[in-house]
Amino acid sequence: MAINPFKAMFSRLSRSSAAKAPVLDERQRNLVERVVEFVVDNTEPRIRLVARYQDKLAPAVIRSAQYLGGLIRSLPQPLELSREAWGDDLSVNAFFATSADVPRVLARSAELRAFFDDPRHGGAPDAFALMVMEKSERTVYGTALENGILKSDVAQVNVNFSAHRIVAPAATKEDARIEIGLRGVRRLLDVVLARVGAVQQQAADLAERRAFLGTRLRMLKSAGFGIEAVADHTREIAEIEAQIARDTKELQQIKGTPRSMEGYIGQISEVLLAPEQHLAMSEVRLRVSRLGIKVAEHSSEPATELVLSELRLGELSAIAVPVKCRRSAMPAQRGLLADAEKYL
Repeated sequence: MAINPFKAMFSRLSRSSAAKAPVLDERQRNLVERVVEFVVDNTEPRIRLVARYQDKLAPAVIRSAQYLGGLIRSLPQPLELSREAWGDDLSVNAFFATSADVPRVLARSAELRAFFDDPRHGGAPDAFALMVMEKSERTVYGTALENGILKSDVAQVNVNFSAHRIVAPAATKEDARIEIGLRGVRRLLDVVLARVGAVQQQAADLAERRAFLGTRLRMLKSAGFGIEAVADHTREIAEIEAQIARDTKELQQIKGTPRSMEGYIGQISEVLLAPEQHLAMSEVRLRVSRLGIKVAEHSSEPATELVLSELRLGELSAIAVPVKCRRSAMPAQRGLLADAEKYL
């Protein structure tokens, strides 16, 4: 993909009110035009055949940028990821089974390592990023204190966090939030591309069927030149000719005409005007003990209250946590390999 002009738009929207529609000056209108061109370049460039395509796509682009900017602003402050933080921060403690799991997750992040290795970042001491992980709950049986009596084989809910991934690292908290927003843009464009691809596949299927019918039609019309008895194919020929005519008309509507490109604009606008249908974030609250057992809201049992952001991408969901990663906490590459060899 080309350099993403959404970055400048997010930089502005991440500092503005989510409820207030932006009033665009000339510079900002130029920015929107650049963003529209970026969307067109990365979906279907033939959209430029359509008159006033910029005006038709601009409202959808602004709507998605506003929505994603709102998601960015709703993210909590970053947590520091380190062995020390595992002992001091109850939230970090809840996300990892042991302190050794923290550096392992840091070491496994190719994006984080690439950030620290990139000389353009000038040896930045820290990286701000997003940690994404899966949350699961399962019933276990253990001991529990009920009405002052210690009981065994009590059904409990164990909360587990796994498949930790660190993505979108940047040198500052603000830049990391913009990078996270850009991941949202890629998600929306992936949805658009899937829809455009489905239309193009439909065109390919129609063209293939039309070619097959054309071959069949020629065979039927050439019948009678051999020595076999001549059959009457009049009805079948008429049906095939009618189907070829319908397929040809549909192909003309789908392929690269201004009318068909209007359909692509409709597909793009449908996605970008309703980004919440494809990418959403909601708040999840729960209390867990140091052993990862879910604790009832009004229970007096000691517990950590977690306020989590659950990110939903279509049918997929994950917990998203902004984090701060110190270069000094990043395991050396050789240390990572040696650690892995223990399990081989």
